Amino acid sequence: MLLAGLLGTSLIGGLVVFMLKDRKTIGYISALSSVITLIFSLLIVYSVVSNGSIGQGLLYIDGLSIYIILITSFMFLSTTVYSLFYIDTAFNKGLIDLNRFKLYYGLLQIFIFTLIFTCSSENLGMIWIGLGSTTLASAALVGLYKNERAMEAAWKYTMICSVGMAFALLGIAIIYSSSVSVFGEGLNGLNWTFLIEHGKDLNPQVIKYAFILVLLGYGAKAGLVPMHTWVPDVHSHAPAPINALLSTALLNTAVYGIIRIYSFARVSVGGAFAGELLIIFGLLSIGIGALFLLTQKEYRNILAYSSIEHMGIIALGLGVGSSLTIVGSILHIFFHSLGKSLLFFTSGNVYLRYGEEGTERVSGLFAVAPITAWGTLIGFLSIVGFPGASTFLSEFYICSGAFKSSHMIVPIIMLGFLSIAFAGLIRSIIPTLLGAPPSDVKVGEVSTKSTCVLVPLIILVVLLCFYMPKPMKVLLDIVIEIVKCT
Repeated sequence: MLLAGLLGTSLIGGLVVFMLKDRKTIGYISALSSVITLIFSLLIVYSVVSNGSIGQGLLYIDGLSIYIILITSFMFLSTTVYSLFYIDTAFNKGLIDLNRFKLYYGLLQIFIFTLIFTCSSENLGMIWIGLGSTTLASAALVGLYKNERAMEAAWKYTMICSVGMAFALLGIAIIYSSSVSVFGEGLNGLNWTFLIEHGKDLNPQVIKYAFILVLLGYGAKAGLVPMHTWVPDVHSHAPAPINALLSTALLNTAVYGIIRIYSFARVSVGGAFAGELLIIFGLLSIGIGALFLLTQKEYRNILAYSSIEHMGIIALGLGVGSSLTIVGSILHIFFHSLGKSLLFFTSGNVYLRYGEEGTERVSGLFAVAPITAWGTLIGFLSIVGFPGASTFLSEFYICSGAFKSSHMIVPIIMLGFLSIAFAGLIRSIIPTLLGAPPSDVKVGEVSTKSTCVLVPLIILVVLLCFYMPKPMKVLLDIVIEIVKCT
């Protein structure tokens, strides 16, 4: 019942929106859908923490699943509330018509359905179907404004992710073939729990090839280098609320797919092979993201390369594979989502106030919109891992765990790249906050609705560095056991 409600709410909400014509009703129906989805997510968290996983076979949710779903549901609520004024403003400016307005809210909810569906099965084939369908649901949202550059970004996003999913499908087919050769035909050949239990019986050399292919495929969706090239283009041209979802919920769900395969590979071929591959992809992503941050002048491009860098941090922590680094990576998924969504929402405010987001024109943000400025400052301190921000805690866990492991050179390289990223981000953001604003910029926050979204995110980014609710600690313990297969 809970699982049906979780999956059905956003799907039904998306379909209902297409039948409506009143813009306010469409927005409020979408907001209601996001609230109900979050409520179902919290109820399932309680059930999983109290009684263990729910469902079986094609529909299955355990601690890892609901952790990602809970983050997605929270991002859904934040994005929908922010959209109530942002997309309305786009309509009033003539950037979209009523059909595009309905398309936005309809596909937004269907996109959420595909993300939740991906995390609601233990079957690797169903996970692939769900993750592939996220591309179809979100590509039209990327090209919502239908200008040439937005359409080009949507096309590039679709092509790169589709090629990646083709690699992943080949890898999953190899896993199934290897499983069938040992256990015979049946759905168990792709069931994650079955594969974890019997992974040692499979041919490790075959599983190595399969893991590489799936990592390449899902890595494209997660924005890992070298499959990352769609990320800057999409973030430069998609609407701010959609960027917030893509950089958090979508990338998190792709990481979820990687974690499922990684956990199985640790059992089948040993942690060293799979872990070293993740460390390599992680360091490449951190390094490329950090170096490109030094040269970026457009606000959303800065956030795009920051997302690539943070996906690398998560991959690296998983790859090292100690309890401390895995805790850090799992926490980082959540903490990065908070900080990055906060920054994309403030980027939308900046765009509406200044007319563009190039760092040359944007200045004096504290004088123009103080809450947006504080959100921008705290968001940037979060994504650079500054002490006092929640990401500092997760990055500290990853570095500490890596220093205590056999990969001591890895955290040294990571810290070097993070220092470069810090320099690039601070150099870009400080001038936008201080100084005198352009004379033609109107003073004041763009909307009370945006303030209602920014303030809770600001509080959470800081609070979670010092305090974590007990239910979340219990859920994290469950997630760590799942990832380590203990």
